[in-house]
Amino acid sequence: MTTTKTVVDNPGMIAFRKKPTDAELAILRVLWARGPSTVRQITEVMTDAGRETGYTTVLKLLQIMTEKGIVVRDEPARTHIFRKLLNKPRGEER
Repeated sequence: MTTTKTVVDNPGMIAFRKKPTDAELAILRVLWARGPSTVRQITEVMTDAGRETGYTTVLKLLQIMTEKGIVVRDEPARTHIFRKLLNKPRGEER
């Protein structure tokens, strides 16, 4: 019998929960290229790259990514400044 604790504490399951979605991966690519960035900066880069995304959508995705442990917010900053916690995988272009 599998308990909830077994599933939650399983390292494989932790990695599965942290796997970024396509939208989260697009944000990570911006952070990998630019480094720590504000929501507005990320939104502008994504828009310039042809991916129309609203400010509030990017902000919500970053909040979810923070909960997943994919990014971290610079708490002392007045504006939302996020930086990546996941490293760029080998073979990932740009």
